[in-house]
Amino acid sequence: MNPDVAPVRPSEDPPANPSQDPGALADAPRGESSTRLVFVRHATTSHNVRAVISSASPGPGITAGGREQARNLAASLNETGIDALYASPLRRARQTATILGRQRGLIPVVMPELRECDVGALEGRGDAVAFGRYHEVWDRWLAGQELERPLGEMGETGESALGRMRKAIEFIRSEHSNGTVVLVSHMGLLHFTLNLLLRNVLPAWTAERPIPNTGVIVASYGPEGLLCETWCGAAPRTTR
Repeated sequence: MNPDVAPVRPSEDPPANPSQDPGALADAPRGESSTRLVFVRHATTSHNVRAVISSASPGPGITAGGREQARNLAASLNETGIDALYASPLRRARQTATILGRQRGLIPVVMPELRECDVGALEGRGDAVAFGRYHEVWDRWLAGQELERPLGEMGETGESALGRMRKAIEFIRSEHSNGTVVLVSHMGLLHFTLNLLLRNVLPAWTAERPIPNTGVIVASYGPEGLLCETWCGAAPRTTR
C-alpha cells in the first residue's frame, strides 16, 4: 500500500436502482447540506497522449507534464478551503491527488467507487473501431439511455457505474456534511455520471464541454438537489 494514501471502505448499503431515475440521489434530503464537491479529472498520462483506452488497474502514472498540471491546479485551489481529499485507486488519480494534498498536509483517501468505467475488451486499444464501439454505448449513457449495456464486451454497465458514483457521493455527504471535498477520478466516469446526477445541466450543454486533464467540476446542494456551480469553468444556464 502506498504510504501516502489511506484506504476507505464506504457504506455497504446497496445503491438505489439507477434505472428508476438516473438523475436522482437516493433519499437525499434537500436543502439541508452545505457539502461542496470538487470533482477533478486526473492529470495527463502517456495513454492520454497516445489516445489509448484505459481503465484497468493500476494503469499508467502521470507524465512530467501531468505533474506540472497537478501542481498548477493545486496552486489555483490555494484559496479554496479543502476539508478532505478522495481519489480513485488507479495510479494516475492517486498521483494527482497526492500532489493536490501535499501543500495542505492532506493524505488522499482511496475510494474504489471513483475508479474509471471498466471498458472490458476495449482495454489498451486506440484504433478507430474501438473508439467507435466505446462511443456507441457511452453516448447513449450520456442521454440516460441503455444503461444496462456494457461499455465494451465484458465491460461495466452504465447502471453499475452510476450506482457506485451515487454511493460515493452519499458516503461523502454523510461524512462531510459541512465542508469542501475534492474527488479525483476519471473523464469517462465523471462526465457520464455527473451529466445525469447534477440537476441543472443538460447533455447537450455538457457535450460541448469535455473534461480536460485536471479539469474541475464544482457542485453543491440546493433546494432541487445536487447542483453544478461550474463545469470546467463555465456556469450552467439550464435546468431540467
